Amino acid sequence: MTLPHLLTASFWFSQIPPPVVPFFDRGILVISAVFAAAGLLAYLLPVRSRISDRFTREVVMAAANTLLWMGCVGLILYGFAFERVPYLSMRLFWIPLVMWFVWRVWKHWKMLAIEIPRIHRERAEREKFEKWLPKRKR
Repeated sequence: MTLPHLLTASFWFSQIPPPVVPFFDRGILVISAVFAAAGLLAYLLPVRSRISDRFTREVVMAAANTLLWMGCVGLILYGFAFERVPYLSMRLFWIPLVMWFVWRVWKHWKMLAIEIPRIHRERAEREKFEKWLPKRKR
């Protein structure tokens, strides 16, 4: 398989595409299964209770959700391709799946690396400011 072959419309839009290189075929299966297993394990194991920060815990659970969906949809698409189901085994369906995964990873990274530290800085500044204000009596 060469790069010009990947750029042809028949490679992506063929109703019953020919099988890809066996190594690549098994690699898609393994990656999809690992994503599904990692997402499922993050839900089942007590990962949430070990993370004290609420925002980080939400990002970790959202990433687990992304992995679980990516793995399940990848396994379904792999099953369609393996069984050579007409129309549903088109390689075109992998493009939106990968684009969705990249968008979600970017969103999680942005939240983890940019938004959460900004929220903590703002919270620290607000607590520093409110330290001298009178507290409400209970």
